[in-house]
Amino acid sequence: MNCLMLHGEGGVDLEIHQYIDPPAKPCPPMNHNDLGSMHFMLRVDDIEAVAEKVQALGYELMNPIVESTNIPGFKFTYFRGPEGVMVELHEGEVRMPKRED
Repeated sequence: MNCLMLHGEGGVDLEIHQYIDPPAKPCPPMNHNDLGSMHFMLRVDDIEAVAEKVQALGYELMNPIVESTNIPGFKFTYFRGPEGVMVELHEGEVRMPKRED
């Protein structure tokens, strides 16, 4: 197994595995709205520039960059990385409403 560990700010870590022996069992890729699907999200500062770099590396965007009509400045898109894993690129801040206890 190969493992990549990325350490982010505030204690956020991302661990990615590649199974070699025994080999992983391939399965058809799921859509982002299928039950049981998974993805991870990367927050970026310039989604258009990052999307261009992703495409230059040979990955296709699953959808055009979408800008939210409800959250000003929030944009996102998806692509499939190695092994078909869904990756979301996200720009902007999403503020969750405060809970009233």
